[in-house]
Amino acid sequence: MNSQDLIKEIELQRDAMIAVATGQARIQDVNNEYKERREKIGAELAARGIADPNPFSDLWGWYSKWKESLPSYQSRRVFINELFDPLLTNVRTHKPFTDYALVLANIDEIENLELDVNSYYHDSGYSTFVEDLYFPKLWLLKTHLDRLGFYDLAANFEGILFEPGSFYRSREILRGFVIPETRTRVQALLGSSPPPEPPIPEKDNVIPHSLVNGTRGYIEKVAYQINGCYEQGWFDACAVMMRRLIETLIIETFESHAIPHKIKRPTGEYFFLADLISATLNEPTWNIGRNAKAALPRLKDIGDQSAHSRRFIAQRADIEKVISDFRTVAQELLFLAKMK
Repeated sequence: MNSQDLIKEIELQRDAMIAVATGQARIQDVNNEYKERREKIGAELAARGIADPNPFSDLWGWYSKWKESLPSYQSRRVFINELFDPLLTNVRTHKPFTDYALVLANIDEIENLELDVNSYYHDSGYSTFVEDLYFPKLWLLKTHLDRLGFYDLAANFEGILFEPGSFYRSREILRGFVIPETRTRVQALLGSSPPPEPPIPEKDNVIPHSLVNGTRGYIEKVAYQINGCYEQGWFDACAVMMRRLIETLIIETFESHAIPHKIKRPTGEYFFLADLISATLNEPTWNIGRNAKAALPRLKDIGDQSAHSRRFIAQRADIEKVISDFRTVAQELLFLAKMK
């Protein structure tokens, strides 16, 4: 789960707690969903090293709290917002764990300690060696695995008792698979490069992939980047790519009707977006729908600000409020360009 998805889950949890405490929902209708979501949120926060501030394992526990000390709807809203607002800020600003060199250094230290154990085995310092030196390094390794998201490797620690008598058993578990596999994965992360082409995003929150599939390869890839940027929270990049797709589709529309000269300067270059939009709206060859006519200027505004305003930083809400406009215009232009 990426940070944007986790934020959505936390917001849903917050809203559910407010809803049941203000008469908008019944606990028995949403309690199971609340508990399932709580487990997911807890696991994701733990992997990031962030404490979960929500003490209520189910909504009946929350019910007891508000009945005891929060008499008004407003006091309950304030309590929940004060509970979740710092958490949301923490998740938004949290940087993923990427100190791969530290992970490898800790593995090296574990292996060096294993080499030293024989000198302590018949010594009174054996227990101290295992408890004070060796096991803390194992706990650190498990923490690294959790923070890296290597949950399959971290699960192997369930067989380790962290007692002096379990040293050889723990060494067997780690040597056989966990340490070699951890080293392989971390070294791959250290040497990894971006893919030669952007992958197709899992979600198409801004523009449906089905709308552009089968059109032009470059149009499909721009659409994938739009959805990918939104999915990762890169909202300025998303807005700029939305602007680019509109420009491209306008040009495709004029070219499909064999009138590209109407949107070119004497030098042969295409107009800037403002003039492209004006030419599209005034072209008598086609009739653009009323909704698309109204939407085009709004799309230009968000794209221009993200591309040219050095103090403007796009937020998710900026993209969300133009998604409907964007889909309307993109679909209209795809049909006018005879791609659909």
